[in-house]
Formats: sequence, structure tokens, C-alpha cells
Amino acid sequence: MDSWLLVLILCCHKGFIVYASFEETGDVFEFGRDSPDTRIVFNEAGTIGIGREDKVKRIPIVVPYCMKWEYIRVEVDNDKGPPNVSFLPSIKTVVIKYRKNQYSKSQYQVTVKAKAIRNCPLFSDD
Repeated sequence: MDSWLLVLILCCHKGFIVYASFEETGDVFEFGRDSPDTRIVFNEAGTIGIGREDKVKRIPIVVPYCMKWEYIRVEVDNDKGPPNVSFLPSIKTVVIKYRKNQYSKSQYQVTVKAKAIRNCPLFSDD
């Protein structure tokens, strides 16, 4: 069999769904719900090195004014195994964390979709 069995993790926590699938060496983690009325507002790709200081990568999410994030997709490619990926909504940050003895390079891509907040004033009267 040339591909791993697809594993689904569903977890409801404070109103959002966390989903992860594992195929080959690419891992996908999803937070929130994707819908047709959202659009991509943030996209960042990068590399995580093999040093001890690279065990935890924090990616702050920037969402435009008058928009609210609805869906976050994190793709991580690492041939040694999946990292622990979490989203901290209070500080709008994705955290990619590797195990203690896992030293291998990996690539990541974070995509955020958001939708407009209704009745949000574009300019303040102040």
C-alpha cells in the first residue's frame, strides 16, 4: 500500500472543529469551518530547521479590519512524523511543535479564510 490510511480527528472545542488527516509525509490540520462566503486573507509558507530552537514555530495570523477568521488550514511536510499543531484564538497564533527528539527539516503553509463582519464601520468618526 503506497499511502497511509487516512486518519480523521474531530474535536469540538469552544465552537470550532479541529480536523487532521495524515497521508504520506504531508499532514493537514484544519481549524474552524470553511464556507463559500469566506475568502483567503492570509497565506504564509516557510521552513522549520533542525536546530533545538526550531522545535516550536509560532505564526501570528493577521486578519484585515472588519473581518473575522472562519477557517485555518495548516499543511506540514515532514518525513519523520507529524508535529503537534494548535491554534490559539485569543492571540490569533498557529503553533507548530515537534517532539523532543525529532530533528528533521520540514515545510509548512498556513492559509486563513475570513468573512466580513456585518455592519462594521470602515472608518471611525473619532
